[in-house]
Amino acid sequence: MSLLTKIPKDHYSAGAFADFKGEREFHLGDGKALAWLCQLAYETDEPEKIRDVLRVWGLAPLGEGIIAAEADTVLPLASTRGIAAVGHGAVFLAFAGTDPLVLANWITDFDLRIATADNVADGFEHAARCAWPQAQAFLDRPEAGAGKRFITGHSLGGALAAVTAFWIAESRGEVDGVYTFGTPRPGISQFANDYNALLGERTYRLVHGEDLVPSVPPSELGFRHIGRYLHCGRRGKFKKDELSSGASSDDPAFIHGASKDVTRFLSDPLSPAATALDRLKIAARLVFGRGPAGMRTDPGGIAIELLPLRLRDHMPDRYIGGF
Repeated sequence: MSLLTKIPKDHYSAGAFADFKGEREFHLGDGKALAWLCQLAYETDEPEKIRDVLRVWGLAPLGEGIIAAEADTVLPLASTRGIAAVGHGAVFLAFAGTDPLVLANWITDFDLRIATADNVADGFEHAARCAWPQAQAFLDRPEAGAGKRFITGHSLGGALAAVTAFWIAESRGEVDGVYTFGTPRPGISQFANDYNALLGERTYRLVHGEDLVPSVPPSELGFRHIGRYLHCGRRGKFKKDELSSGASSDDPAFIHGASKDVTRFLSDPLSPAATALDRLKIAARLVFGRGPAGMRTDPGGIAIELLPLRLRDHMPDRYIGGF
């Protein structure tokens, strides 16, 4: 993963799990803990860092604790990364998501083919299938025991979390909660209906600001979101009383033309979308520690400020800031 999705170890909050309740009903403390766990899932190339942070949170890795799977394809469409951990009376699977600088992940996100068996977008189904044997092996470990099961993911990882949670609920028993952050639509209406019948009431789909990724793939092509929807404004806070009462919302709508900013940035980081004068000024102030309150001053945080707006709203640290 690039510096855009990683943060220094000392930036991880020691109190991330301080208010974790492990409830089936939506709880802000649970959302905060799982948002932080999604951030940590981007650090799979630094297993010692993961172990250190998990220890601070009162968690331990399940076995090696690393989910890492590669598909045998011409393009790396199904590179899947995540972590498995146990503690606080629960087992956690957290999937890493889309790195804006890794084009293969974006190809997976925008793969609109349907997997015949599960009615899931083909890229998501393939990526989840690659990691499925590892997920089952983690759940079979003795230390997983009879703990509650929470599945979570950010971005592409949210789609993988949904597909994996569905397979677990179908074949291996209960899933107590699914939290996704900035996830795309994982499949067509039939998958959404089947998923919601099993897990819709205890799946919580959070969207920050004008994040682009939850608007794709387009609902006009038959794709549908799953779970209960909760939105907050840019740099706002998530509020429990704004959670949708059921799993019926398909917001946000597809934004025609918005993906062009992403494509332009990926092909030319010095495009106007990435070098607007006001963003450069903010980045320059951050370099000297004089940026707006609450903004990160590490290299990754500074680089994020140069992204197009809809990508800035998508970054995992923006979701963490919503709690």
